[in-house]
Parts: sequence; structure tokens; C-alpha cells
Amino acid sequence: MEHIGTLGWTPEIKGYVWFKLEEAIIDAFKPKIETYKITWNDIDQALSQLQSLGIRVEVQHSDTEYYGVDVPTAITLAKMFPGRFRPWQREKYDCDDYAREFKAWMAKFGVTSVAGAEGYTPLGYHAFNLMFFKSRGTCFPMFVEPQLSKLWNTKKMSKLHYLPRKLLL
Repeated sequence: MEHIGTLGWTPEIKGYVWFKLEEAIIDAFKPKIETYKITWNDIDQALSQLQSLGIRVEVQHSDTEYYGVDVPTAITLAKMFPGRFRPWQREKYDCDDYAREFKAWMAKFGVTSVAGAEGYTPLGYHAFNLMFFKSRGTCFPMFVEPQLSKLWNTKKMSKLHYLPRKLLL
């Protein structure tokens, strides 16, 4: 059996602890989340913002309606994301795992306007997330780095040279 760290925890025990941490956060805060509907057409129009920055993205989606929250609520939920405390492990728990887990975390609160994203960064190919929001009738994307629990607008994403190429909604 492989042991992790000085505690002698097996990967199974460590996974159970993370699961319990996630449950405890949800139980402790019991956030009341108000979601609103975002249609695929809204998201498709928002993707034009990326195209205006010279970013072309291949998108796969399975639904015609998604549910979003306001930006302050998304920031709060991102800060509560327990996966960000997991230690990075090459090929075992790295960027694509953080991105998938963040998408699943947001879905626990009814937020489905989160896409898994893959693309280029200054450090190489990377996985992260894009979230879609709607304000005053206009839908817009924001970049999420789940390992840091940070959200940025797409202009900052472009300045940081994060260039998504694939999205999975």
C-alpha cells in the first residue's frame, strides 16, 4: 500500500477525507444560491468576445439551457472550493483534475454554466475553466483558474496569455 506524507494515509483514506471536507463546507455554510437561466444562444454570442480577442474555441455542449449566478456569488463559491487545497501531483492530480472537480463543485449548487477548458498558456498546455454570466441581458465569459480559486475577465485572460482552444459544457 502506498502511503502519503508522514501521516501514513493511503490514497483511499485521503480521498475520503477530501469528500468529508467538501460535505462539511456545504453543511457549515448552507449557502442559499439563486441561479438564473442562460441559453446556449446566449453563450454562443458570448463566445464572440473571445473571437474578438483572436481566440478561436471548439465547443462541445449537451444542453440548450444552463444556470448561472452573479459574479460575487461565483467568487464566494470558488473560494469555498475544497479541491484547491489538494496537493498537485503530476499525472495523478493535476490541472485537468482540478478543472473537472471545480465544474462538479459548482454543479452541487445548481451552477451549470461552467465549462471545462483546455488551451495554451505561457507554461504550456493547461486545463482550466470558463464560466458564463448574464448581466443586463448580456452574456459574458470569465476565466477561472481552479487551482487558485480566482476568476478573471477575458481581457485579463488574454493579457495572461491563457488561450482556450476546447470547451466542454
